[in-house]
Amino acid sequence: LPQETRLKALMAVQAMPGNLSTRLLHEVLSDPSDDLRLTAYGMLDKGEKRINLQIQHALDELAKNSSPEQRGQLLKQLASHYWELVYQDYAHQGELREFALQSAWRYTQESLSQRPEDGELWVMAGRIALARLDTEQAMQAFSQADRLAVPAGRVQPYLAELAFQRRDFKTVREL
Repeated sequence: LPQETRLKALMAVQAMPGNLSTRLLHEVLSDPSDDLRLTAYGMLDKGEKRINLQIQHALDELAKNSSPEQRGQLLKQLASHYWELVYQDYAHQGELREFALQSAWRYTQESLSQRPEDGELWVMAGRIALARLDTEQAMQAFSQADRLAVPAGRVQPYLAELAFQRRDFKTVREL
């Protein structure tokens, strides 16, 4: 395709959800055109910086004397931001991905200790556990989210994924 067409396609990527667009942007980094590679790099850098600024802001707020409720919310935000680095594929490999996953897991666990009735936090814990390949923790987290009446559409796809990994196809069909 001509460079102009590829550039238009690259600009259209900005309207896509983050987890899809970053994967495409990573592919563009190997394009023969310097302009396309630099544009893709700039777009990736901008997204990663946005999340890192959110992390820094939450860390700064956490360092202040915050109430237990504020602390629980800030810990949840930190877990969410670190998870976004992984989910949106900004931390897509190696030590950076491992660090982001460990941080997301740690902040999720800290937040859950203060907010054990937060069903969405349990869903996030399950998704992080899945990414860490910890199927036992993932199952526990999704089961807890289910017990806390998180809508089935938010939990069942992950329970089905876990059943599929166990080769429990009857449960997959039921879910």
